[in-house]
Amino acid sequence: MDDADTVLAYAQNRLGPEARAAFEAELAQRRDLAAELEVLTDAGRAAGGPIPDQAARDAGWARLSAALEAERAPANTNRRPSMLQAAAIAALAIGTWQLIAVPNLPVTGGAYLEPASDSAVGDVALRVAFADAAPLSAVTAILTSTGARVVDGPTALGFFTLTFPDPAARDAAEAAFAAAPELVMTVTRP
Repeated sequence: MDDADTVLAYAQNRLGPEARAAFEAELAQRRDLAAELEVLTDAGRAAGGPIPDQAARDAGWARLSAALEAERAPANTNRRPSMLQAAAIAALAIGTWQLIAVPNLPVTGGAYLEPASDSAVGDVALRVAFADAAPLSAVTAILTSTGARVVDGPTALGFFTLTFPDPAARDAAEAAFAAAPELVMTVTRP
């Protein structure tokens, strides 16, 4: 047993008669051992009870160690930015995008945005106004069967601009639309 265990065992009356006599003899010779015993007994009196046994001491050390570990751990690693910080980050990101990235984007056709109604759809387009009572399934079927692709519409007058893969497909679609007056009110070339 080391000195601390022997002092505790003496204070708790757990030493046998021979070990107790040997400890008392050593206690008379060593002042540090006597001081340690005095601190232990004073602590027991201050706590209002007997000197704790080894299990209680171990539990106390475990609580103290856990408290120290909790203090050493970082407080809050998942901190979210405040609304003001988030707004500042968003404004900085948008500003950076506008000043650095947008001017360096490739420009095609001379403009970034060009409405389909203003673009040159060439000679493979038709402008079509569908009947108000035309079922969507029938309109979808005729568009699919003719290979039409809607690129604009409806306009304020209800016209859709349709394109086709080639002039022959456009001509065939024009004939199909003219043959279905229950679906198509008007067909014109742009």
